[in-house]
Amino acid sequence: MLATIIALIAAMAIALPFTFLAPSTASAADGTDGGALEITSSQLAKTTIVETEGVQLTLEFRVPDNAFHAGDTSTIQLPAGFVFYSDSTFDVTSSTGVTVAHATVTRDASTMTMTYTDYVDDHSNITGSLHFTFKMDPNNEPAQGDHPFDLLVDNKPVDCGTITVGQMQGDDPNETFTKYGWQDTSTPDEIQYAMRVNGAGIDMHDVTLTDTLETPAASYLPESFAVKLGDFTLDDEGHYQLENQQDITDQCPRTFTDDGRGFSISLPDLPGKGAFVLYKVKVAYTPQNGELFDNAANGHFNGEDHPYTWQVKWQTADGEANGYHYGIRLTKTDAADGTPLAGSVYTVTRDRSQTVVGTLTTDADGEATVDGLLADDYTLTETTAPDGYEIGEPLHVTYEQFQDAAQAGGTTVDVAATDTKTKPEEPVTPVDPEPSPKPNEPTPGPTEPAPEPTTPSAPAPTTGTASKTPSAPAAATPAQHQTQSPLAATGVSSAWICSVAIVLAGVAASLLAVRRLHD
Repeated sequence: MLATIIALIAAMAIALPFTFLAPSTASAADGTDGGALEITSSQLAKTTIVETEGVQLTLEFRVPDNAFHAGDTSTIQLPAGFVFYSDSTFDVTSSTGVTVAHATVTRDASTMTMTYTDYVDDHSNITGSLHFTFKMDPNNEPAQGDHPFDLLVDNKPVDCGTITVGQMQGDDPNETFTKYGWQDTSTPDEIQYAMRVNGAGIDMHDVTLTDTLETPAASYLPESFAVKLGDFTLDDEGHYQLENQQDITDQCPRTFTDDGRGFSISLPDLPGKGAFVLYKVKVAYTPQNGELFDNAANGHFNGEDHPYTWQVKWQTADGEANGYHYGIRLTKTDAADGTPLAGSVYTVTRDRSQTVVGTLTTDADGEATVDGLLADDYTLTETTAPDGYEIGEPLHVTYEQFQDAAQAGGTTVDVAATDTKTKPEEPVTPVDPEPSPKPNEPTPGPTEPAPEPTTPSAPAPTTGTASKTPSAPAAATPAQHQTQSPLAATGVSSAWICSVAIVLAGVAASLLAVRRLHD
């Protein structure tokens, strides 16, 4: 018994050091080894913010080596009084397109969380950038004045500078027509627009409003249209508010253009009254961060036009630099000898939205450049070829080519194209007519004697339409002059005669046999 107790105590003594020296498992949010995501630089797009306005922040970061593994997370927290512009998810990718982390933005919690993939286990010196838009928290607006903009990154403070909260500019008290819009943050692909009519409260009659979408891949949502009638007043901050609202949507007929990218709506006369026209536009794809949407409107009333344009900037978050800063440089040469060609004109169309984003016209060096593009797929279509040349085939530039350019430290993709000279029309060589024989020239060869006249036989009846000019009779062949036998002349074949003879012989033999039986 004593030996057993001693053995147990010895086993516990051996196991005890390993129990206390065993490594502990760190929280995933802090990294396996307790590290934190390093912010190497930060940049605010602007340092002043007002109500409803968004400001973009760019962060350059570095992932410490061996600090994070697949499944670990990093969290970025905004300071109090500010929220992200909208909820969103995106992938933080490497320059080769491999996903480094999956990011989730939670607007109301003011947090962005990145969950790392196994990329961090297989690579070192990982660096990258984050772009996101924030605005003032409508439920906890900070006071006007300067505020330190300090993030919490994996629970460690990061100084991103100072932002000044200003007062939103008031509306024009003499305004008669305006148009504005904003990104609908409750959806991933819709824009809300508003037309404000007769803020000044004048006597307005014959009111017709028109609108045109500049993005081909955007369309109106007919069910979203609403017209509100009321009285505009200015609040203490100088902003219009529509009082005593009435819904008059059913009293305002509207028509859409054939391509669905424009509409016209008629309003009743507004003797001192004001109106809001509200509607939504849906984009046929997921817009990219920083993408611009142009819209043109016109208010026609009291016999005059009042045009107005508005631009909505799509604001979200992403993990790559995809603002309007890429370009395409085209070089155009002769297909045969490589001579630079001037005067070649191309339209540049973004494949995703089918929007024409620019035009290229080659110079004396055969070169042309278009800038201000997103990293995406584009088609270059030649609309005008240089004089004396054929129109060339369309050219394609891909998203991957922009990524390759960025990896090489540039932002411009080079494209080369050639045109072929127009083939000259070959002249038609006239064919000389054969010379006619001379009138007094004798015709060679013996002279045939004229045939003796004969009496023609009556023609056999034929079917179909007779030719006006009778055909010459065919020359007789030797077979046509053979004499027919008398049997052939009757139309009876010899095989038929033999068959009848055999039958008669059989009948005769039968009768003969019957006779012998009676004898």
